[in-house]
Amino acid sequence: MTIDPKVLNATAAAFEALDLTPQNEQISAIRAEIERIQRAEESALDRSTEIDARLGELRHPELQAMELADDLLAGVAPTEAADAVRHERELREERDRLRGAVRELRQRIEAARNRIKAVEQEAIARVQEIAAPLAAAIASEAREAAEQIREAYAALFALSVTANAGRVEERMLTAAVAGIFTGGLVPRQETQVPPAVSDALALLAGKGPALRFRAIEIAPIQ
Repeated sequence: MTIDPKVLNATAAAFEALDLTPQNEQISAIRAEIERIQRAEESALDRSTEIDARLGELRHPELQAMELADDLLAGVAPTEAADAVRHERELREERDRLRGAVRELRQRIEAARNRIKAVEQEAIARVQEIAAPLAAAIASEAREAAEQIREAYAALFALSVTANAGRVEERMLTAAVAGIFTGGLVPRQETQVPPAVSDALALLAGKGPALRFRAIEIAPIQ
């Protein structure tokens, strides 16, 4: 493949000069924000775990009775001691608030990650703009190569039919041409046998009944 060196060199120079410092700084700041949110989330989850453990204790009357007895023996007034072990509702409310906070924090993390994706899209858009001329040049080379393959197929088809030669190669190119048509590199249409090949095969005409001659001018669509 021969790519226009001017296009290739211009693309390489633009790649080298590309400065994504602003985008990199944005991503670094967003990642720091995500880490800060994640630490807050971990703190809320740890507290929720503590509350779950405490609520598990409060569900066992024997544990509540033991704690109340210890408080009474320590001189705590009966009313205060009873209040100390009857705060399950407050714990549940705190846990619900923590769960809500965790949901909010996770939404903020997701929003931050989406901002990173947006910055990445901005960066790749700049790269895409630079690379577009090179992609166009390569596609042009590919179309020229596809045309050559299609002409080669037509030539081999004619040789296969008229001279019984190149059958294996013709089958190989049949698959290649089908792929070229499917990919849209060249239009899906019949291909003329190269005139030089047709002229050479025409010399077989009139060789007598021993050789059945069949002229092929067009190769069928595969």
